[in-house]
Amino acid sequence: MITSESGRIRDLEASRAESVNKFKNDINSLLEGLKSEIENEDEKRRPLVKLTEHVDQMGVNNTVLSEATSGLLDKLIRIRSYITESQNSRWGIDYYKSSISQVIDEIVNDLSIASKRRRDIVGDVEGIKREGYYQKR
Repeated sequence: MITSESGRIRDLEASRAESVNKFKNDINSLLEGLKSEIENEDEKRRPLVKLTEHVDQMGVNNTVLSEATSGLLDKLIRIRSYITESQNSRWGIDYYKSSISQVIDEIVNDLSIASKRRRDIVGDVEGIKREGYYQKR
């Protein structure tokens, strides 16, 4: 009886060990599959992340571009005001030349900023096309 019981215990232990090993192998296989799936999902998401980065940057560039072009109108109004004042002033245009020149320099600077931001936006659009999110109609 003792030998048959020890044989049964040995058989049960072997069966338990086999079940544990099978469970461990199944879990490892499942984890490997999940890891592979996550890595593949990351690969699928990477273009979406790049697209989001391009769109975010376009928003920043567009805001700066809007601010620069909005400022241009104010500066042109200042120049017109200086010219009107010079026509009604006893000092004439010579008195207002430096103020007008300063505003023109500001306009040139704003235009260079606007031009750079416009190029950046075009570059981001090209980036979106490269990522494959643009479809010709």
